[in-house]
Amino acid sequence: MTKQINYEDDIFFLLLIIRRLRDGLKLKIDMETFGSKIVDDILFLDETIEKMLQMLEAKHGVLNREENLRSLKKVESLFNNLLDDIIEKRIPGSYYFSDLNSSFIKIRKKNLEMTSKIDQILSDMSRIDSEKSKMVSEEEFRYLLSSDDNENE
Repeated sequence: MTKQINYEDDIFFLLLIIRRLRDGLKLKIDMETFGSKIVDDILFLDETIEKMLQMLEAKHGVLNREENLRSLKKVESLFNNLLDDIIEKRIPGSYYFSDLNSSFIKIRKKNLEMTSKIDQILSDMSRIDSEKSKMVSEEEFRYLLSSDDNENE
């Protein structure tokens, strides 16, 4: 049985998680209580974003693929901004994660590479669409040939 994935809703949900994490880290919460949950969420985001990119990369026939890739790129950007804020200690709760900075830097680097990959896929898609628009379809070709045949008679 084939599973249908609603990429738009999945991507929107990822955006919500990132925004809530950012908002939560601005609060003066007890990091001993919530710190491990925040780390789990960051690791979940990292894994899920990568998985979604792999699925969108592999499935060329997905409806709204280009739009979903652009939305996923936005998720990547917001996630990288969140990681930057934690690494650079720009939000109050980020001091709790100082010992995880090297891990977050690796995640950020990987996500920047995935952003470049998305850019490349979108560029390839644009190039292919451009080439397809320049091609003469079989039907147009027949019409052009039939017009020439009719003139010769």
